[in-house]
Amino acid sequence: MRFERLASGQMWPREHWATALSVCLAGEALRVFSRLTPEDSVEYDNVKKALLQRFRLTADGFRDKFRSAKPEKGETGTQYAARLSSLFDRWVDLSGTAKDVAALRNLLLTEQFVRSVPSKMSLFLRERKSKQLGEMADLADRYLEAQEQEPARREEATSDSAASGSRPTSNGQQNKASKLLRKCFLCGRKDEGT
Repeated sequence: MRFERLASGQMWPREHWATALSVCLAGEALRVFSRLTPEDSVEYDNVKKALLQRFRLTADGFRDKFRSAKPEKGETGTQYAARLSSLFDRWVDLSGTAKDVAALRNLLLTEQFVRSVPSKMSLFLRERKSKQLGEMADLADRYLEAQEQEPARREEATSDSAASGSRPTSNGQQNKASKLLRKCFLCGRKDEGT
């Protein structure tokens, strides 16, 4: 962040960063800051986190920006590479991933896994916040098993009702059947309507 570079360059004590940043805020950023508790508003990391979340400058947000980045008009190759590198670094930093090959490999594989499975499974996996590919694969397998068992339960319930002779009928079919079976309680003749 530009502010962090300025604050570090000026050698401001970190405990004063939140106050110094608050003076620079306007509009929605100022509203976010004003909604913080007094304790959170003096802690730079809490202020930064609240602002990043509000403006979707999160791991997911930077990942999406990295994935969809294209050279801008007038941007040189060097500038585009620097911007792309910055987006990637922000994504990795905010995801809490270590910067070694194994951790980066896992990050890319888990992200691709979640993006490529059906949307309901993707939501299921994101809700569980799994960050390891093996764990994510196990969760996906359990999800698939649960989905396979659900249709089997429905078939079982349908076969039980068919075996007992009862079938679900529509209202119209039920009315026809009851008319055919109606008898007069006085004379015993069918369908007299009495």
